[in-house]
Amino acid sequence: MLSFNHQIEYVMKIYKFLVVLLVTMIFTNCTDDFSDINKNPSAINAEDISAKYFITKSQIKLMAPDRYPYWRAHLIHADRYAGHYYVGQPVRLRGEMANYARYNLFSTPAQYIIQAKGEGQPIAPEIVLTTAESFFLQAEAIVRGVGTGNANDLYRQGLRHAMLLWDVEQAEIDDFMANSPMANLDGTNDLEKIAVQRWLAYYTEGFHAWAVVRDLGFPADLADGVDDPEIYGYGDIAGKYPSRMRYGTNAYSRNNENLQEAIDRQGADQQDTELWWAR
Repeated sequence: MLSFNHQIEYVMKIYKFLVVLLVTMIFTNCTDDFSDINKNPSAINAEDISAKYFITKSQIKLMAPDRYPYWRAHLIHADRYAGHYYVGQPVRLRGEMANYARYNLFSTPAQYIIQAKGEGQPIAPEIVLTTAESFFLQAEAIVRGVGTGNANDLYRQGLRHAMLLWDVEQAEIDDFMANSPMANLDGTNDLEKIAVQRWLAYYTEGFHAWAVVRDLGFPADLADGVDDPEIYGYGDIAGKYPSRMRYGTNAYSRNNENLQEAIDRQGADQQDTELWWAR
């Protein structure tokens, strides 16, 4: 006989499974395009997954119509709306759950973003430092009390340049800047607004975007990590958002003595060990 607590835990597991199943059924029935996947989900070619990119759930959420709508049409592939729905892939799915994900449902980046070199097609440039980022960084410094100037003006300049970078039409930019509540710093969640815009502007620069989250804590749904070990991969840091990368095997095999000295100063070689500037 199971104890009462174990019975509750068992019921919750069944409930969680049914919720995931229901959501999957809803999405897989919103269009006929994925009937083959529903019949045989294991038949997805590995090449269709490992060699391609998918828009994440966090990106779709932040590109919602009431937040930053003009990003979507220019950054997401027009043919991958899943029957006019934008569907983002949850991040950090554990291996067992990833095997059941309907990858053909997930929206993919526009071809301009993932275009291979040397094929004579328009291709997104490699980003080092954009004009938009320079304005966002100045606005951030002022909001954090280490700079002077008009943070809102700088933030709005950053918004304009960020949208221009991704070829948003001028009329759409003007409409967004005039009517969106996200287009101004008003003293409420200003740092979050700047952080989210920096993160979005780093659309093709994963390491830069990662640095924004670990430094500023936004977008919050990423910074907060994951809390369901049955669905998400916890790694060895209990689901927390990684603060750093671990040293590679070459460092251990070729420079172990100096590496151990560095670890003694820095802390354990784990992804949740804070870097010196974050302590």
